[in-house]
Amino acid sequence: MGRGLNAAALFAACIGLAVCIRPATAQLQSNQIRFLYEEPKKADYRPIRERLQKRKVLETLQQFLAPLKLPRPLTVKIGECGEPFAPHQPGDSVTICYEFISLLEKLQPGPNDYGSVGQVLVTPKIALVGPFVQEALHDVALGVFDMLEIPVWGRAEDAADHVAAFLMLQFGTDVARKTVLGTAYFLNRLDNTLRNGGNLLPYDLAYIGGIRPTVRQRYYNILCMAIGSDPVSFAAFVRSATTITDVPEWRCLPRPGEASREYAQVKDAFIKTILDPYVDPELLKKVNATPWLKDD
Repeated sequence: MGRGLNAAALFAACIGLAVCIRPATAQLQSNQIRFLYEEPKKADYRPIRERLQKRKVLETLQQFLAPLKLPRPLTVKIGECGEPFAPHQPGDSVTICYEFISLLEKLQPGPNDYGSVGQVLVTPKIALVGPFVQEALHDVALGVFDMLEIPVWGRAEDAADHVAAFLMLQFGTDVARKTVLGTAYFLNRLDNTLRNGGNLLPYDLAYIGGIRPTVRQRYYNILCMAIGSDPVSFAAFVRSATTITDVPEWRCLPRPGEASREYAQVKDAFIKTILDPYVDPELLKKVNATPWLKDD
């Protein structure tokens, strides 16, 4: 794995969620990354807070982000937002919403059941882990864009989705497939629910004037990034585009021997705007030497 991808993998792995990561054990303290599990007002969210605190999700995130060189502290919070996808507020903090995690649980397959994206099966664990990882990476990316004053052409929400998708694809083939597949399952299920009149959200995410792309666009975007990075591993999503879960071949599939332009652009931008100027190589080595992932 190249220098840029190795660093991206470490940055991505920091948000592996409770079922993917072990509680933080390394002594990699960062004064630039702070965290907070806010006390929710709604009683339904208190068990979520307890589970995340027990697994030390934000503590582990803090240690993995230690190599980032920031001009001032960034606080990562899990808090009550009033909606699953609260708009990002410029400043020195980002918030992952309890409402979002609650929504994930509502759209999960049953504990003894499988979900699917097209003909690909999805376990309940994958359906929870994948979209949580994507949302956390998305939110942290927005905070980093603000703090480091990284120029973004177009909507910052699109750029954050691209960064999140790129980073998830650096986990290694097995974990990348699971996180991408889980995210695709969630977005496909959410889009279908909204189209069929489901009342899961306080506003319509499919509204084309929203600050984020539509749910179906986000679904295609993440899978297109995955296919561009590894067309063999993600070939199951490229068919004739006869159903809504199929990704159009003409958009995403690179020609043999060629790189995907969409994927390559994001990779190049990440290395130039974040990795090279804002990652401490010595701390990165310490993070790399730490056994973060569970063995089971």
